[in-house]
Amino acid sequence: METTEQLRYQAYLFRLWEERPAEPGRPAVWRCSLEDPGTGERHGFGSLEAAVDFLRTRMGKEGDRGMGEFGSWCPGGRVDKERSRPED
Repeated sequence: METTEQLRYQAYLFRLWEERPAEPGRPAVWRCSLEDPGTGERHGFGSLEAAVDFLRTRMGKEGDRGMGEFGSWCPGGRVDKERSRPED
């Protein structure tokens, strides 16, 4: 059973890759996974949005705080937009 302290700190290895279909003309799709380095438990997702939903669920009520408009983790729920943009 997880303790409150264990739920307050979670670490995951995030992987993201593109799968290209064998059939020409079909669009590529992005897949991702989150792996708990402590247990080796791996969760696969068909989209980035599904992975973020999983993380929000794991965070419980805390999941609504600290997620910026770009889905970034940020203190106090604020996003530094200048740092979030790719460099020109």
